[in-house]
Amino acid sequence: MNTSILIRVDKEKKERFERMARRRGKTTSEVVRELMDEYIQKYDMKGYLSEVMKEIGDGLRRDGYTVDDVDKVIKEYKKEKRATT
Repeated sequence: MNTSILIRVDKEKKERFERMARRRGKTTSEVVRELMDEYIQKYDMKGYLSEVMKEIGDGLRRDGYTVDDVDKVIKEYKKEKRATT
């Protein structure tokens, strides 16, 4: 379900923004949605980490690794880390 956001900007800025959007063949709403998507992508750490973890998991599965393999590697790493400290 779509909803609206009301923002207040000075008239000159609004008109300039509308002209720039039109030159790109877009509406101001389309440009604002794109900017919001970019902002969320940049600052939403949870979403970013989820994507990174998904990519890592997909890569491990493609290479034939299982969840048990990952657990094993983590345990070995922790064991080595404790031995060096």
